[in-house]
Amino acid sequence: MIEILEVKHIQKGVLQAVASIKITNWTNFIIKEVTIWSKDNGARWINFPTRIYDKDGVKKHVPVMEFEDQEVKKLFEQEFFRSYDKYLLDHPKTAQATLDKPTWGQGKTTEELPF
Repeated sequence: MIEILEVKHIQKGVLQAVASIKITNWTNFIIKEVTIWSKDNGARWINFPTRIYDKDGVKKHVPVMEFEDQEVKKLFEQEFFRSYDKYLLDHPKTAQATLDKPTWGQGKTTEELPF
């Protein structure tokens, strides 16, 4: 299960917010600086923290963690947005505009995964 600990809204282009999360099934593993992105067409996704470096005067970002399996990443995002949407309902001052429901993937279910 993913628990949203804190959300800081940014609303800079498609970047909407930064969150701290706790994955309770991973012995309360905490990940800070998870970025939340969304487009006008309803597409939503998250990125894990990145390390910023400079290459020839241009800022570059490299992820410090990632899922190897894209299907698992998609399922993690679905579970994240289920928790995020609930967090926004429970914290109306934090909530922004009405959020679309996440699109559920096929294949594995979140019950089969340890988050």
